[in-house]
Amino acid sequence: SYEDKLATLLSTELSNSGHFTVLAREDDALKAIQEEMNMAGINKNTAAKKNNINQARYIIVASLSDFNEQASSSGGGGVSFMGFGGGQKKKTVEYYVSFDVKVIDTSTTTIAYSRTIEGVAKSETKANNASGSFMGIGVSGGQEKETKVPVNRAVRAAMVEVSEYLDCVLYTKDECIDEYAAKDAARKESTKESLDMF
Repeated sequence: SYEDKLATLLSTELSNSGHFTVLAREDDALKAIQEEMNMAGINKNTAAKKNNINQARYIIVASLSDFNEQASSSGGGGVSFMGFGGGQKKKTVEYYVSFDVKVIDTSTTTIAYSRTIEGVAKSETKANNASGSFMGIGVSGGQEKETKVPVNRAVRAAMVEVSEYLDCVLYTKDECIDEYAAKDAARKESTKESLDMF
């Protein structure tokens, strides 16, 4: 499911940071671990200890808030000379992507940190065409190239941003906090500008 993919992306990025111990809590992963521990004939000297599961200090909840078309633009131009001409067209569609992240402290059940991650993914279509005539014979040709919205890359980029934010607030706790505070202030101002308040 989409939620599983999102959890996998985020846990991979957090693990790769080297600053977090990410615990397996997916049903399939826990089931596989339990089956491994309950196998018959396991060497007692190498067996993992049962009931030795780590408790999570934090639970990270990330959810996709929005992913939709925000704006589109098109343009082009061409030139013709002595019966021969060509043109170029370009269409760009922008998609708005938004994730909400919460960090829940399991010792108090409070939301220790929260953040909204926003961005724009672009899709482009470029078309080139040429046409002309010589001695009553017409010729034409064209080529179109489409660069689709990189949905998976956009989601992964958002998870990288989430991971870097969590690394900042939960591990390094240095001047990066000011950087994220500034990003969040800019995001809030941009959001307010999209609505005429009265």
